[in-house]
Amino acid sequence: MEKTKLKMTLLSLAFIIAIVMIFSGADGFLLSADDAATYLIEMDSLDVPRDLIYQSYTSASWQKRSTIFAYKSAMLSEGFHVRLDEGGSIQNEAEYPITNIQSVNVVYSPVDISGGLRCNLTNAYDETPLGEGLALISGETIDLDGGDSALGFVVFYAWGGAIDIESITIAYACGIYREPTFKLNILAVNDLHAYIERDRYGKGGIANTAYLIDQMRGENPLDDTILIANGDMGVMSPSKGLAVVECMNAMRFDAMGIGNHELDYGTEPFLAYFDGVVINGEADFPLLNANMRLRSDHTLLMVEGGNVFESIIVRREGIRIGIISYIGNCYNSVPDGMIQDYEFDLAIADSAQALAADMRENRDADIIIVNIHDGIFPEAFRYPLNSELANLVDAHGNYLIDAIINGHGHHEYAATGTGRARCAPIAITQGGGNNSAFSRITLTIDTTTNEVVNSSAKIIKVSSAGANYVPMVQEIVDLYT
Repeated sequence: MEKTKLKMTLLSLAFIIAIVMIFSGADGFLLSADDAATYLIEMDSLDVPRDLIYQSYTSASWQKRSTIFAYKSAMLSEGFHVRLDEGGSIQNEAEYPITNIQSVNVVYSPVDISGGLRCNLTNAYDETPLGEGLALISGETIDLDGGDSALGFVVFYAWGGAIDIESITIAYACGIYREPTFKLNILAVNDLHAYIERDRYGKGGIANTAYLIDQMRGENPLDDTILIANGDMGVMSPSKGLAVVECMNAMRFDAMGIGNHELDYGTEPFLAYFDGVVINGEADFPLLNANMRLRSDHTLLMVEGGNVFESIIVRREGIRIGIISYIGNCYNSVPDGMIQDYEFDLAIADSAQALAADMRENRDADIIIVNIHDGIFPEAFRYPLNSELANLVDAHGNYLIDAIINGHGHHEYAATGTGRARCAPIAITQGGGNNSAFSRITLTIDTTTNEVVNSSAKIIKVSSAGANYVPMVQEIVDLYT
């Protein structure tokens, strides 16, 4: 964790980021969704933390969707402008203010303007002026030197006439304000078994499940949700398999584990969804496999050039979350002859300890989730492996695993363990089966240390959606069934 603290400190001190904002007319906007997506792609390639990206703008203000800012400049096509009329002003209305403002540069074309263009810098906490009435000459940079304590709002204004503003550039040190804690939601669906259709009352289908998931994603504007498929999703259903994959794509699953029923017809049919060949149907999410191995050389089952990994790291609001997935002792649940060339490495706790320690130490993971397609006991801690995983520690005695997802048993449980000293309780869930329910884990994370300080878990009944559903997901179901 000391390494993570040092990394964030260095980021805060070392980076100076420029935002170039070009304001449009009253009904316009600066960045489209495609622009924002491009920024995300560039961020990933540059390994820039997610909390340094800013995505949402409006014509006369900029508004934060989350605690994130843009690190790239943007240019807009010729002809867009904003008019600053007599007595008017443009200011940022961010939910969380900009920190440590360094300078402002505005390019504009005055039209019968008196008094020139000016700006104020105001401390957002007590509204103390930090720079007041500063005159801005078009194209010239003015130093604002906000200082470490300046979480500020910048207001641009002019007296008399009107002005066409072409661009506004604000440079600031990236000590970004963040709430003291961040709540990460981990949603998990296990043992779907292709139960995707609604009943005659319009209830109980995967589109109803999608509605509930969308409601949870929309609880606040933060990017705070991970969606995981535990296994036995029904992708090998002869009549509905492709529909399941397409529905999961539409629902934006982040990862999937291997269940025993993915192996009903051997390995090749279900791996086709992860081979990069679009014509046979392709999952937009990765398949995770940390323990299914070839008997011949004990290498993990993978797809060359495909979308299958031992583990992955996803990012949510600057938090790096590692996900590892295993299939449990499910040999008796796989049809004879389907996996004779493969074995399940059941030393899962040893594997998880090594992988989790490596992900934290060498891949800067802050949180670790272990997904296991196993859990035949009706209570979380009656499954011995859950207790083993919960108590795994690294060489320094720090607990390694923050959340565990079970499946296979079709049980419903949402438990939090309290036996770990000086550490938040671990959350363990299994969300029933056949689309009757799914599970939700919420981890409360200290944004200074990126450590989990509390956890909770619950089972969400699909029936609670009533007849509400997501039309796009239902259209996929109707197309294939």
